[in-house]
Amino acid sequence: MPLLYRDPEHWRRRAEEARERARKMTDPVGRQQMLGVAEIYERLAARARHERGRLIARVKARPENDS
Repeated sequence: MPLLYRDPEHWRRRAEEARERARKMTDPVGRQQMLGVAEIYERLAARARHERGRLIARVKARPENDS
């Protein structure tokens, strides 16, 4: 089971939740702040996706061990 901070889907879900909350807000400043939170979550998702790709590349680059 992957750690949540390494799971891009976790952060994408959090971003969608933040956008949904923003849509329901009537205060324009609060709405903009919540949309900012959603953007941060999207960046975390991108970082997690990038890190996952790096990890997969490292594993694939390892020499095979027969022992």
